[in-house]
Amino acid sequence: MAKILIAEDNAALSNVLRFHLTRVGHDVTVAPNGKIALDAFQQQTFDLLITDHQMPKMTGIELCENIRATNNAFHGPILLLTAKRLELDIESLVDNLDISRVFSKPFSPTEIAAVVDELLESSNACCD
Repeated sequence: MAKILIAEDNAALSNVLRFHLTRVGHDVTVAPNGKIALDAFQQQTFDLLITDHQMPKMTGIELCENIRATNNAFHGPILLLTAKRLELDIESLVDNLDISRVFSKPFSPTEIAAVVDELLESSNACCD
């Protein structure tokens, strides 16, 4: 069972993601904005982050910059959700922040759950 943090300000969307991920056995925490997500990272250990791009108080990109830059940097997979994919430099995000995957809204929660499992398996395989 992996510990997953979802940083998403849309409660309906975060609830759908939480449902799909807990159904396959993951322990899911939801943060309604980037600041609360960053606070959660400072208090707990997570195996994977799913973050929205546009959130109040701190964007998903700012959140990723913060958690990758700290002394106890997060090295797990990150999935970025966005409604503005065409406005983002995806290649730069992947290279600079080690974003594992970018999903455009709307997306399939089932596909996200499958990608989460795939990423967790490969990150566990590299570190076992």
